[in-house]
Amino acid sequence: MRFLNRNTTIGNRTRLNLGIIVFCLSFTSASHVSAKRNDMITAGLGSSMGVNHVSGVLSAGKSAFNLDFNLRVKALYVLGFEFAYSPTDQRFENEGMIFGGHLKMSGLLYFVPTQYVSAYAKGGIEGHGFSDLFDYNGQAASYHVGGGLDIELDENWVLGVEYLMLIPGVHSVERAVQHYIDDELVRFQNVQAVPTSTPTIPTAEDFLSPSNFRLALSARYFF
Repeated sequence: MRFLNRNTTIGNRTRLNLGIIVFCLSFTSASHVSAKRNDMITAGLGSSMGVNHVSGVLSAGKSAFNLDFNLRVKALYVLGFEFAYSPTDQRFENEGMIFGGHLKMSGLLYFVPTQYVSAYAKGGIEGHGFSDLFDYNGQAASYHVGGGLDIELDENWVLGVEYLMLIPGVHSVERAVQHYIDDELVRFQNVQAVPTSTPTIPTAEDFLSPSNFRLALSARYFF
């Protein structure tokens, strides 16, 4: 009976050890499997650099260097989400209108999701704090819309180029228009002759313009 109990104990220990070995081997193998760019669900860390440019309604255009670090998540091959932090876009503005912030949140749609080259549309919101990203009418909110092209170097590394039209936020536009009207009224009141025309209010084309843009090159590693 002791012999049988001893054999049973040894057998249990052997199965336990084998189970531990199999578990460790499975865990080790799984840890070496990395998600690739073309997997159904994948994520990538990257950085982009380029230039921001905005045309002034009442003044000359303004340009600035742009750098950001971002996390992009892809799902179902055609959908994407991106969160980015830019230390250079603390408050990118012109004539009181805010065109960018250092926090950015975007949605992406890959309409040409091929294996080696992918084209996508992108749109989102920017701000100075996390609350701005969920308040389209926030004082520091601004928007972007455009698209880009990704070129796959291998299963993990991707190079990209992106163009985004920069759009000032609703609150920012209202403030700029009000300041413009106030300045025009003061100017007309100081004119000796009675003005024969009303102040010219900026139109939508002054704010929604392809000359207000961010052009950037990026590198991203999907893991």
